Amino acid sequence: MFAHIHAIALISPMTLVVKVLSDDGIQSGEYLFSTLPLYCVSIATFGFGTMIFREEDLFTQKSVKSKIMDCMDIFLRGKSYIFLLTLVAIPFAYMLELMLIVLLFNIPLPYSIVVMIGMAALVEETFKSIGVYALSLKGDASPITTAVLAGSGFFLGEKLMMLVTVSTIAESVFGSVISMGSLLIYPLLLHIGCVAIVSFGLRYRGYAACLLTATAVHSAYNLYLLRGFLSA
Repeated sequence: MFAHIHAIALISPMTLVVKVLSDDGIQSGEYLFSTLPLYCVSIATFGFGTMIFREEDLFTQKSVKSKIMDCMDIFLRGKSYIFLLTLVAIPFAYMLELMLIVLLFNIPLPYSIVVMIGMAALVEETFKSIGVYALSLKGDASPITTAVLAGSGFFLGEKLMMLVTVSTIAESVFGSVISMGSLLIYPLLLHIGCVAIVSFGLRYRGYAACLLTATAVHSAYNLYLLRGFLSA
């Protein structure tokens, strides 16, 4: 509907179809931005689906949460695999954040940015900590080790995904929200620290309380980083 108005329209691959029908050229960056997250999510979903293609999951009445935990249990053969798990989770978090941009795009600024910051932080902390939660259920979670591995994995995957895709909407404030700017060391410490909150907190509180605490810390960091947009 707004394919020729704002770069945010490239979130939908249908914009590429509109460009083709309008005889407009499609740049490689635009194509990757629209399709790469879909490809990654599809491949990862297929991979996780094959993991639970077994009698225990096919012929029992398990909830979606139980099946997700089964996937995590099979995937996490050791604590070191949590690094790889967070890399795999990046496209899922990224896709959800892109969907949030579409939902919040028509809300007046700066309210849409504030809501986007909070929701994006919740999405990221959920996918970063899901492996930590799965390991805690197995009693195999070392808080410091898992925090460093999960935080580093998410940081690396996030930067790789942003390098390939987010440059297309870099001029948009929404692009700044999901990429957290061009800084390196502070986002890395933030990711590790937020996962550590969940890792240590699971010993004393439920997962939801730990997740919300990590989300609050993450949101506060992003609000500080984007204070210029909010005050403008």
